Amino acid sequence: MGSDQDAEIRASVAAHADLGPGYDDAVAEGLVERIGAEIDKRIDARLAQTGAVQAGSAGGPGPAPGYQGPAAPAGAQPGVPAPAGAAGAAGPAG
Repeated sequence: MGSDQDAEIRASVAAHADLGPGYDDAVAEGLVERIGAEIDKRIDARLAQTGAVQAGSAGGPGPAPGYQGPAAPAGAQPGVPAPAGAAGAAGPAG
């Protein structure tokens, strides 16, 4: 971690000492959020180095090239909704 992160951890520990045990959860939550944000920033930087993240993408790298989505159930016709209960129409085996 860099000196900024070290300073934030020290500040959290000092705040915990000043505030007392009644604020354990709040201090811990803030610290976890800052550490998580730092981890996210480092992961994003590494993914950007490999070209895995496209600039401006909100959902990450997206599907693999050639992926066409989930397969339709047998007998399904494009654009025609399946009837209610179609997934278990045959009933239980027995």
